[in-house]
Amino acid sequence: MSITGNPYVFIGFVNMVGLHNFVKSVLLYRAGREKYLTMLKVIFNASITAYYLIELLYVTNDLSLDECKKISYAQIIFGYLMVQSLAAYMFNLIKQYEYNKFDTWMSIGLLVLRAGFHIAYIFSINPHINALFNSNGQIINLTFCNNGIESGRNQSMNLVMVDLFIDAYVMVRLMQILHKSSSFKNRSFNIFTLVTYWNLMTVLVALWYHMLMGLNNFEYSQSYDVIAKQASLIILSYLVTIETEKRR
Repeated sequence: MSITGNPYVFIGFVNMVGLHNFVKSVLLYRAGREKYLTMLKVIFNASITAYYLIELLYVTNDLSLDECKKISYAQIIFGYLMVQSLAAYMFNLIKQYEYNKFDTWMSIGLLVLRAGFHIAYIFSINPHINALFNSNGQIINLTFCNNGIESGRNQSMNLVMVDLFIDAYVMVRLMQILHKSSSFKNRSFNIFTLVTYWNLMTVLVALWYHMLMGLNNFEYSQSYDVIAKQASLIILSYLVTIETEKRR
C-alpha cells in the first residue's frame, strides 16, 4: 500500500457514504423489504465503512508489528465481506427475475470458489513495518504499517478473475432476461426495463471496480488508480442501496 500522492483525503468521504447507506439499508431491513437482499446491502455498506475506517489507521497512527498484523487481517476480512456480499447480491438479481437451477448452482460454485481463493490470499500476505521516507530520502516515520498485499499478488489475481467472470455471467443473464421480456420486444419503456437497466449499470460499475482491482496488482503507487477505485465503490454503494426490488 502506497500513500504516494496522498489519495487518503478521499477516504473520509468514502466512509461517510458507506455509513449513510449502511443506515439506509438497516432501515430498509427493519421495514421488512426483501430481507435477504437487504441484508446483503447491510453487509456490503457496513464492510465499506469498516474497510476504509481501517485504512485511516494506516496513515494516522504509528503502529507496532502486532497492531499492523491485526488491522491488516481485519481489513482483508472486511474486504472479503464487501466483495462477497456484492457478488451474492448480483446473483440474486437474476433470481428476482427468473428462477433457474443452473444459475443457483453456478452462484454457489463461484461463491465457494471465491471464498477458497480469499482464504489462500489471507495466508499469502505478509504484514510488516516499513520506514517511510520523504522526497529528500530522510526517514519521517519508523513505524509505517505495510499490509504486505504485494506478496499475495498471484492469489489476488485469482480473485479478480473470478469476480470478472461473475460480473460477465450476471450481465449476460440480465441481458437475456431483458431480451425475452415483452416490453423489450415491443420497444416499450416501463418500470421493468428501467429497473433492469439500473441493475445492468450496477454490474457495469462492479466490472469497472474489479478491473481497477486487477490493475492495482501492478501499479501500487498510482494514486489516481486508488481514487478511481474509491469513486467506483461510492457509486456502487448508491446503486446497490437504492431500493428497486419492489419496482419490477
